[in-house]
Amino acid sequence: MRKGFYFLRHGQTDHNAKGIPAGAETDIPLNENGIQQAKQVKKVIDSLSLEMVCYSPLMRAKQTMKIVAADLDLHRIQVQEFIECEPFVWLKMNRRGEHLESEPVQAFFKQVEYGLSQVLSFGKSTLVVSHGGVHWALCHLLGIQDHDYVIKNCTLVHFTPVGQNGWSAEILKE
Repeated sequence: MRKGFYFLRHGQTDHNAKGIPAGAETDIPLNENGIQQAKQVKKVIDSLSLEMVCYSPLMRAKQTMKIVAADLDLHRIQVQEFIECEPFVWLKMNRRGEHLESEPVQAFFKQVEYGLSQVLSFGKSTLVVSHGGVHWALCHLLGIQDHDYVIKNCTLVHFTPVGQNGWSAEILKE
């Protein structure tokens, strides 16, 4: 049986606040607003029946995870494949069309798909704390319709299986 999962984009960084793309090579911390965002979404996360949290190895995702999972008894697993894409990959994904067929975008999709397969194989109620590019890739890979692929910092999304192969996504907290 397929199991849904929750996705949380990390809190705001100074780069986010200034509109500067930050990929995997830019490992920066949350700013004060990002810390407050994580504290706010924690209230919703506390109400979920979670067993596990998987997170990107980048500082901004780790900090967000530590805030939202504080005092929760969860298995915590760092998933290398949930690291953010580079800005040029992000730009290609957002242009869609033939840009999605480029080798760097396809490599990023395969990376995220592998990370997702690991998470789903655990069969536990899981929160993934990662990045905007990973959310975009998940939406594409799962064939999500009627949901914006671009989300704000600290947006909490519930991905739910539909039928045999479909998926839906719903924003729980923005």
